[in-house]
Amino acid sequence: MNALRAKIAVLVLGAIVAISLIAVAAAFSVSKLEAADKSRVVFNYPVAGAPAMMAPHEPLPYTLALIQPFAPIWLVVLCYSMLIVGGAVVVALLVANMIVRPLLILENAIEAVNPEGFIPRISETGLGEDLATAKLLNRLSDRLKATMESRMRLVAAAGHDLRTPMTRMRLRAELIPDTKNRDRWLTDLSEMEHIAESAISLVREEVAKDEEQIVELDYLVVDLVEELQAIGHDVGLVSASPVSVIGSYLGLKRALNNLIVNAATHGGGCRVTVGRTEGYAVVDVVDDGPGIPDDLIAHAFEPFFRATPARGKNVPGAGLGLAIVKGIVNRHRGRITLTNRQPHGLYQQVLLPLAEVDG
Repeated sequence: MNALRAKIAVLVLGAIVAISLIAVAAAFSVSKLEAADKSRVVFNYPVAGAPAMMAPHEPLPYTLALIQPFAPIWLVVLCYSMLIVGGAVVVALLVANMIVRPLLILENAIEAVNPEGFIPRISETGLGEDLATAKLLNRLSDRLKATMESRMRLVAAAGHDLRTPMTRMRLRAELIPDTKNRDRWLTDLSEMEHIAESAISLVREEVAKDEEQIVELDYLVVDLVEELQAIGHDVGLVSASPVSVIGSYLGLKRALNNLIVNAATHGGGCRVTVGRTEGYAVVDVVDDGPGIPDDLIAHAFEPFFRATPARGKNVPGAGLGLAIVKGIVNRHRGRITLTNRQPHGLYQQVLLPLAEVDG
């Protein structure tokens, strides 16, 4: 933005100086012509033998003639030019600032977007374009927030309302005498219930406002790995260096649980490492599974994502686990990346800002 302001200032400055110098040159040219015309020698032919007389000589324009006793002409011209340049600089800076100011407000608003994706309200002060820009951005933020909240309520309501009919269907399915058909019905109903619960969980994570605290991430991961091992997941802990972050303990546990369970389920087991790098706490989750096709890996965090249709049939799930993880990590001002390993496997990495106590 500073570069743009400088370019506009230079362009305006150049235009003003060029116009002013042209005007000065024109004025001096006219003055020279007038001086030359007035200093022209005029012969008065004598009458009855009177001698010829020459007209008075005026070598300088009137304005310069007044100044000449006090300073040389070149100094006057130099001072006048400096005044032109100085005034042009001031005008150029004012014009550049007027043009760039709305863009600067927009840039600051984009940089201030919070982890939920909303633009914080901007103070509606100033005049002209500044005030109009602030009002427009506030209106945009209000509309985005209202739209997001409306969609979240819709998803939550749909998931909640599905519970009652699914419960009735389960009760009826239990009465089916054919064991094979009964099992199929119950399996489909379980999957529907899981999808509904996952959708509600996704909405809950989006609107959650858990109190932040200092979380010892290494202890959290150690406890989580032990819990998953106890229920039969093939999860191994490689190492866990002491690191602390600021955030929601339950939210972070839910995110890492989804990430590790996803790797253990689809990758046939996984290995977890906790460390730090350049101001971030790092959690690495590595598995030796099939990974995700390269052309689909960019969509892995979208809701209801499935790497392949076949995987959805073999492993229960709604495809919302990674979407929930992404939302929680974003709210904690962190980032998550997925990378395919060679020759096979998936590498999942979570980066979270270190707490100040880890300075």
